[in-house]
Amino acid sequence: MNRVITIDGPAGSGKSTVAGKLAKRLAFVHLNSGALYRAIACRAHSEGVSLEDEEAVLRLAQQMEFSFVVDENSQTRVLVGGRDIASEIATNEAGKKASLVAVLPKVRSVLTEVQRRVASESSVVVEGRDAGTVVFPDADCKFYLDADVEIRAERRHRELIQAGEGEAGLSREEVLSDLRARDERDENRSVAPQKPADDAIVIDTSSLNVDEVVDELIARID
Repeated sequence: MNRVITIDGPAGSGKSTVAGKLAKRLAFVHLNSGALYRAIACRAHSEGVSLEDEEAVLRLAQQMEFSFVVDENSQTRVLVGGRDIASEIATNEAGKKASLVAVLPKVRSVLTEVQRRVASESSVVVEGRDAGTVVFPDADCKFYLDADVEIRAERRHRELIQAGEGEAGLSREEVLSDLRARDERDENRSVAPQKPADDAIVIDTSSLNVDEVVDELIARID
C-alpha cells in the first residue's frame, strides 16, 4: 500500500532539501509541488501568457504532461513532456512567478489532481504549502517546517549565490523583502492558504541543519 508523507512550510524553511533527503532514505518519490507551479510559470513566460489570465494559464496547465522519475542515484527528477526541467525552474524569478500561479483556483485544482495521481502510483514525500491541509488531508504523516524569516532569507541568499544569482543579482535585503511578500501572499490567499494542518507536527528548523531535521522526521515517522 502506498504511503503519503507531507512537508509544508514557507520558502527557506528547508523543506525542499529535507523532503529530497527523506524521500531518498525511505525510497519514496519526492513530489515537489512547487516544481509544478514553477514549471507552469516558466511556460507561461516563454509563451507570453499573462499570469493574470487564469483561463489561459489553466489551458497551459491542462496541456502539460508531468511525471516524477527516480533515477539511478535515487534522486527524483520532475519531467514535463519527458524532459527534465530542473535547471529552468530553479531560479528565484521562477519562484516569484510560481507564487502568482498558486493563487489561481482553477490551476490549483488541476495540479492537485496531478499530485494525487502520482501518489496513487508510488509512495511519496510531498512538499508544498497546502499538501497536508488540502491535497492530502488523509496523509499518513504530516509535518510543517518553519524558521525565523531572517534565517530563511540568509539560507535562500546562499542558495542563490551558489546558483549564480546572488550578490550580482539579488542582495540579502532584497531576498528578505521577497520572502516577506511571498509569506503575506501565501498566508492570506483565499484558496488553500499556507498554514499547518491541525494534525501536523510543527518543527522549527532555525537552529537545525538538514540532517538533524531529517533524523527528527524519521524518528517521528517510526
